[in-house]
Amino acid sequence: MQDNNSRNTIIFVVAAVVILIAYQFFVLDPAAKKRSAELAQQQRAVAASTQADAPKGVAAPGLSAGTTVVSRAQATAASLASRRFAAAYASDLLRARQTADAITARCNLQPVIDARLRERHYGAFQALTYDEARARFPDDYHHFESRDPEFVFPGGGESLRQFAARIHEALHDIAARHQDSAVLVVTHGGVLDVAHRLATGKPLETPRDFTIPNAALNWIDWDGADWRLIAWAEQAHLDSALDELPNA
Repeated sequence: MQDNNSRNTIIFVVAAVVILIAYQFFVLDPAAKKRSAELAQQQRAVAASTQADAPKGVAAPGLSAGTTVVSRAQATAASLASRRFAAAYASDLLRARQTADAITARCNLQPVIDARLRERHYGAFQALTYDEARARFPDDYHHFESRDPEFVFPGGGESLRQFAARIHEALHDIAARHQDSAVLVVTHGGVLDVAHRLATGKPLETPRDFTIPNAALNWIDWDGADWRLIAWAEQAHLDSALDELPNA
């Protein structure tokens, strides 16, 4: 049974972006109750994104990380090198794995690959820029842009509600598996959008009123029952950062 006094802190780091994709890391720290106020201040749930050498648009899952992404992953790795994580998790998509490898090498960890941490499946929108998707599928794009939680992308895609359920399940499973330790997770920008809403209670369909900066750091916390946001969009370790997603 889960001890409701235990805590998990999730740190997200966005590692790469293609069209609609972004990669992040998150950390779980269930021992937060034992931390001092200063340590709790340091161990906030983090999401870091890194700039990709590609135009913004909809997901192109198999692409590898560009040089900018690699350099930002290395900067993130250096900033997290002094932290101690019990485990690391990553999406199975190539860019997320490459970014995870760059960071976990500095933390002496081998990332566990979890396909549930993938970006949302955009169906027929995959590999299209936003402008291309809008031109080819104007009605569907309207549903996407308005964040209709029940809209399912044509061509085998996911609805926003299906996507969020997958992410919620993955995060809760990881948190429960590491009740008294910090865990690093590497995943995507859309996942980070869901994680922020999970931690703040914001509905899926409301417009996004927070940024998902490329290569920024953001922290959320889990106390065994509820999630909360601790910090968002930290960029001190970077020269600049780009927002990962438009509104969807």
